[in-house]
Amino acid sequence: MRRYLFLLMILLAATTVRAQDAGTLWLAMPRAMTPYLTPEQRQEMLNSYLSAEPAPVANMLHGESSVDTLAADYGRFRLSSARTMQLVRLPREDGDSIVCVIDLYNAPAKKSVVRFYSPDWRPLSDIDVPDFSVADLTARPDSMAVAEYDALCQWFEPQLVTTEYNPVSGLFEVTLSVPFAVREEKEKIEGVVCKRFLKWSGERLKDVTNSQNI
Repeated sequence: MRRYLFLLMILLAATTVRAQDAGTLWLAMPRAMTPYLTPEQRQEMLNSYLSAEPAPVANMLHGESSVDTLAADYGRFRLSSARTMQLVRLPREDGDSIVCVIDLYNAPAKKSVVRFYSPDWRPLSDIDVPDFSVADLTARPDSMAVAEYDALCQWFEPQLVTTEYNPVSGLFEVTLSVPFAVREEKEKIEGVVCKRFLKWSGERLKDVTNSQNI
């Protein structure tokens, strides 16, 4: 019994350390990136997530903020009802790492902003997300006429692209945000949207959509 409890304590301690490692980036992030969360509120969010009964934290906009997921190299933070942030630590070929920050906005149309930083939060301008067109992020079903497909693609102006990291697959998923449309058109529009998949190569994001290894 004592051996079982000892192993359980080691497991819990390791889990906490991994969570704290992920939370370190969150706590060190420049204040300007989350202006309606004080450093104390950020810490409170982590404490709540690691507690027995997690609960949202009141932010300075009188809304609620919370930690959705915390792992060694990944964190997902719900900052408000309209904004979610993902932090992804990516290894570099030289043994160092960088931080990818994905801001996901839903107000109500979805859009994302992706930025890259050094571990000490210096902006990196030499890394970006491949630029995809509407043609890259849609596909015409065989049963759909070309004219109808072309007409549906007109709905994607202005073009709103959403990039989101999937911690299970380790891939970045890029897709078009479905715009406002009349109800009878919305289902057809959703039917032509497809995803592109990106994988971090150690120096850049590589399109692996057609790869058999994703």
